[in-house]
Amino acid sequence: MKKIKNEKRYIPSLLLTEIKKSDYARKDDLYVIMDIVYRKQNSLKTNVEKFHNYVEIPRVTFDLIITNKRYVTSALEFLIENGWLERLNFYDFENKKSKKFRIPSNWLGDMKEVEVNDKTINNRIKISKMEMRKNRVKNLEPTKKQYYKNFKIDEEKAIKATQNNALEQLRNLAYELELKVDDMALVDVILCTGEFVKTRMKFTYHPSKKGLAIHNIIHRMMHHQQRIYSISQGFLFFKRNSTNGRLDSNLTTLPSYLRKFITSDEKLFNIDIKNSQPYFLYTVLKEETVVDREEVERYGKLVIAGKLYESLIPVFQKIGVIKEHFSQEQKRNTAKLTLFKIFYSKVTSYQKIKDAFGQEFPHILKYINEVNAESNSVLAVKLQTRESDTVLDVIAVELQGKGIKPLTIHDSLVCLESDMLTTMNVIVSNCERLYGIAPALKIETLLDETFQDDGNDFEDENYDYGDGFESLFVA
Repeated sequence: MKKIKNEKRYIPSLLLTEIKKSDYARKDDLYVIMDIVYRKQNSLKTNVEKFHNYVEIPRVTFDLIITNKRYVTSALEFLIENGWLERLNFYDFENKKSKKFRIPSNWLGDMKEVEVNDKTINNRIKISKMEMRKNRVKNLEPTKKQYYKNFKIDEEKAIKATQNNALEQLRNLAYELELKVDDMALVDVILCTGEFVKTRMKFTYHPSKKGLAIHNIIHRMMHHQQRIYSISQGFLFFKRNSTNGRLDSNLTTLPSYLRKFITSDEKLFNIDIKNSQPYFLYTVLKEETVVDREEVERYGKLVIAGKLYESLIPVFQKIGVIKEHFSQEQKRNTAKLTLFKIFYSKVTSYQKIKDAFGQEFPHILKYINEVNAESNSVLAVKLQTRESDTVLDVIAVELQGKGIKPLTIHDSLVCLESDMLTTMNVIVSNCERLYGIAPALKIETLLDETFQDDGNDFEDENYDYGDGFESLFVA
């Protein structure tokens, strides 16, 4: 009879050592709770991913895995009493907000796996993983089945990439604070080895208080590591977003610098719609007869050529948003993120950049402000819904009919090299049929993929992922 493997949980390395040394009888309960604190954040947006904040967790989340409520209460109190877990005890009954938790900053560090031995907990974890697979996904059932069967990641290389990413960010922070800290000391900070406590204190006790950003850097590394472990342990999700119809999956929430570690028997290519959100806005504007036609077509020509962001660089340079010393890539990325602020912010926000954009496209700016007058999410949902209708309900459906089941990252499709030409043709033909004109496409292997923004989370940091620096975590 085949032995069923025990599940694994992932804990900050320093904290795992302390828990193992403790005399607490039901250590598996502690592992589950600490793992949930980070696992829960996988579905949260950028502000929580960036900063080491408390995360709201309903009590039932713990109860579903640790079925005895007394065990949950006992484990929570033990963790809190030992200073291994922090809890905000305020409960908002009126708004039905749950209590919030976080791991204290002094325990943050590289995550390590630990095997769960409790049979009941193991069974509950397995059940929770399988329950996520039962939900039907509109128009994408064939792709979903293949996703759950084949979606894998090279865990070892991906984890080393998160460490290298954190190392480069710590280097940049030390340089900004003018701290003399060598690379090995920074590696100790990440791995919680050597004199890492003294090194962390150099950052956190800096007079400017900017050194506290060290917590956010390490937290973000741990959060990215948790996403990797979720994939490698089969804790997968694949569902349509109820607000905008987009597909949410482990791939769409995986930071772009980690996508190169997705494994496949054949080389994977990412086919990306260039200027995608501006393109879908153009398709909407073409239908709005009240917006000046000449201006719309001038905007559209730039979008279709994939040159809109480049055309806005001098516009945003004039107001100081883009600096002259920026590289061309930095200028383009800054122009892109600045444009998203215009698309997706409150009407009263970012007046300086909106005025600059309005000098070039006054009628389009007026339309954007009118759409977002009631809520700044209106245009975002409108464009994302059109994108999901196009990519998921038309393009992906036709591809499935041809035996091709691509992975999707919102406005881009990841496919095998052998399926690349067919996928490109299906994208172009359907966009031409639906909107009269096709967008420009960008094609690259996942190994070559650079930073991409997913279209509306314009507050995402434009990370420098450290290409070109010598790695101390050799893959």
